[in-house]
Parts: sequence; structure tokens; C-alpha cells
Amino acid sequence: MSDPVIFDYKSPGVQVFYYITDGPVKLVPHSHRRIELWCLLQGRASMMVEGTEYPLSPGDLAILRPGEVHTPVVDDSVPFGRAGVVFDPALFDTLCENDSLWEPAYNREPGTRNLYRAQDLDRDIRYYYNQMRKPGKDPRLNVMLNILLIMRHIQSAYARKEFSEGIAGEPAQKILQYIGSHLNEELSLQSICQALFISSAQLERTVKKATGVSVGKYIAAKRMSLARDLILNGQRPTQICAACGYPNYASFFRAYTKYFGHTPKQELSLTQWEALEAP
Repeated sequence: MSDPVIFDYKSPGVQVFYYITDGPVKLVPHSHRRIELWCLLQGRASMMVEGTEYPLSPGDLAILRPGEVHTPVVDDSVPFGRAGVVFDPALFDTLCENDSLWEPAYNREPGTRNLYRAQDLDRDIRYYYNQMRKPGKDPRLNVMLNILLIMRHIQSAYARKEFSEGIAGEPAQKILQYIGSHLNEELSLQSICQALFISSAQLERTVKKATGVSVGKYIAAKRMSLARDLILNGQRPTQICAACGYPNYASFFRAYTKYFGHTPKQELSLTQWEALEAP
């Protein structure tokens, strides 16, 4: 077994990761509150995003919008490498006045148009991730400039409609879309089954296959992602409770603290970058 290649960079509003290993890799379903650009460096893998499966080849890039639950599924029989960057687009307000740069992330439904094939991009995207690893006088500026260059290539492919729709399971997408549009309501196995005319066994099986987690855990992840965004956007606690489907602040407080490990109030005092464990 060869030594792993590990690179991490964290700064307010941005994080870069770069990992190559030939050992077992355990990746779990998760989402972020910022945009993520995820690239397969080597190996065999696929990306599950909100019920859609994207088979990957080295050099392919997945773009994830805030709140999109995704899971890389890895073949451990061959060496595996991945790189990515999670960032807040607001960091680029002074460097880029073109809001259309972010359209590939935001101008689509969750779980759609996530993947850009290596052959459809104007350059091997892995080059830019390697550039981010190089030491320099201003590592933060180096990372930000390479993010912009990657986004330019994505935007160009997006304009040409050269993106992958993936392999969408229609039942899964229907269920996940229903959950996402009813987060402010009571969401139980019974209520979802009644609305979609499916059995509880089919519901659990479909969501588990599409996301890697149970229905309850998926709902919690979506609600907590929404709640964190609303907190950071200055929404009142009562508004957040209603928007996320909690009957009162006490139940919301307990759920939020258990999920994130800190209180809603503490969210505002944390550093801007999001600490991630093995994205």
C-alpha cells in the first residue's frame, strides 16, 4: 500500500481538499451550505446526488449547490483520488461582477445537471486543483483565482449544454422533490406514503438506495441545511421554526443542537468556513 497524498487548505469562506489513497474509503451522505466543486482524480466511483446517480471517470467534475445531499460511492479495489473546493460565492464580489458565473450551481433543480465530463471541459480540471496545492506568497488568492478559472470552464460547458443529466430513478426523484417542497409541513412516513400512494417499505427502500440514509435522517439533513441558511440570512427564530416544520422553538433548538453540535445562536459566532471531515 502506497502512502496517501493528503492536502487540506482552510480559510474564511473557502476550503480545499486533495486526497489520494489505495486503502478503504468511507464516505457518507452530506450537504454543504456553500458551493462545492468535486473532482475525481483517479480510480472508479460514482456520485449520488438527490436520487440521481452519476458514473464518474477521472477528470470529471461534479458541482453541488448548497443543501444538495450527495454521496460519493467508491470502488475500493483500485487506488482512489478526489479533490474539491467548498466556497462562498460572495468572496468573489470584488473580483467578478458576472452573476451568471454561478448559474451552473443555482439555475437548475436539485439532483440535475450536476456532472461535467472531462471531455466536455476545455481543459483537464485536475490541473487547477494541483495549482491550488502549490505554495506561494498568497495561498488564499491562488485558490480563489483557480476557483474562478474552473468556474469559467464550467460556465462555458453549461452554455453549450454539455452537462450530464445522470441516471435518475423516477420514484426516488419524486419522493425527494416532495420532501424538499414540504419541509415546512409535518413529514412522517405515513403522510409521505399517503401523498405519493406508496408503501412505507417502498418509501424507506427507495430513499435508502438513493441517498444512503433513512427517510428520517434525510428529512433532518434537509431541514437543518435550510435552518442554517435562514439563521445566517437573519431570519427570526419563529420564522425558522415554521419554515423548517418544527412546532415550537424548543423542539427546533434541540434538533439543531443535536445535529450540528452547537446552538442556533452560536452559529452566527462561528468562523465563516465550514469544517469538513473527509468530504
